[in-house]
Amino acid sequence: MAKDLRPFSVVDNSGFRRLVNTLEPKYAIPSRPYFSRTVLKSAVLEWGLDNNQGIAVVTDNARNMDVAVREAGLSPHIKCFAHTLNLASKAGLNINRASRLLGRVRRVAAFFHRSSTATAVLATKQGMLNLPVHKLIMDVVTRWNSSLDMLELPGATTSYRCNATQC
Repeated sequence: MAKDLRPFSVVDNSGFRRLVNTLEPKYAIPSRPYFSRTVLKSAVLEWGLDNNQGIAVVTDNARNMDVAVREAGLSPHIKCFAHTLNLASKAGLNINRASRLLGRVRRVAAFFHRSSTATAVLATKQGMLNLPVHKLIMDVVTRWNSSLDMLELPGATTSYRCNATQC
């Protein structure tokens, strides 16, 4: 996990569990606490890292990560800037005006995601207007930048929807 930068929670994923069970049905997958308390410490020793030589642990802002890093005896513990930025952006997107705008654009994108006919008409209209043909993006709650991606063409998506629904 550490070499591939995978989170401890990978051991709880159903796909991972199924893969391991297929490879070796008798193998008991260790728990997340086992990795934070035992494996992480041994990896630090194996790699010859020393807390006094300036290593740092970077995690998201979850409380369980604080506990895992503290239990492993590692420091300094740095909160991931990207995660902090995501939290701040999500808070900003919850402002009424931003939230309403996102809701409107989300409904337009959802309309095209639900209807293959509307999607085909959208592609035709994009071609007629010499615009790049692409599918509309639906945002993902845990990724603020997906909301940004979704908003990049809000005026175009609204006009496409009006034209597509009249066809």
